[in-house]
Amino acid sequence: MNFKRLAPPILLILVVLFIFAPLLFFGKAFSGEEQMGFYYAISYWVHESLRNGVPLLWQGGYYGGVSASLDQFVGAWYPLNLFLFSVFGFFTAHHLSIVVATTLGLLFSYWFGRVQGLGKTSSLVLALSYLSATTFAWLQIGTIAAHSFMILPALLLALWYAAYARNYRTYLLAMCCGGVALGVGFLAGFIQIVFYDFCIAGAYALFLDW
Repeated sequence: MNFKRLAPPILLILVVLFIFAPLLFFGKAFSGEEQMGFYYAISYWVHESLRNGVPLLWQGGYYGGVSASLDQFVGAWYPLNLFLFSVFGFFTAHHLSIVVATTLGLLFSYWFGRVQGLGKTSSLVLALSYLSATTFAWLQIGTIAAHSFMILPALLLALWYAAYARNYRTYLLAMCCGGVALGVGFLAGFIQIVFYDFCIAGAYALFLDW
């Protein structure tokens, strides 16, 4: 196993763990009126509903009625979140969902840099720049902003592999991976930001075609 090849991805994972360490390991939580009054509250309701077998359809007693399955702030039908909120406590599940998506966003960004011909260091800088361009205040919005952050480089990668596929098998595989990224966006992403991602990906597709 080539450690030099794995060192940049490992470093990116460590960066994410360092940033979110207070949440994962020291019992801290995000502060702010929206965090306490909405994001954590909806996550708690989803967690309790899954634990007690309550359908994730409608919470009539919260803010005059909130669809917990389509509220855009938990991604309750997203398989990863279903697993996390079924297995872990709601604080842990909420934070893990953000951490996993942020980590994948960084790794996909690094991978995208590599397929563009950038070196390891340059790709590492690209990934960290993408993270720094997405403020921490934004990543902490529910569990959804981090997933919106993650799908853009995933879409760009899928488009690149499809554009340079040498056979239909590679092309179909790239398209399926892109479809998975789109599914994650609709199930777990912040829809407004996801549509921005689509616009950027569409422009990149036109560039590749050109």
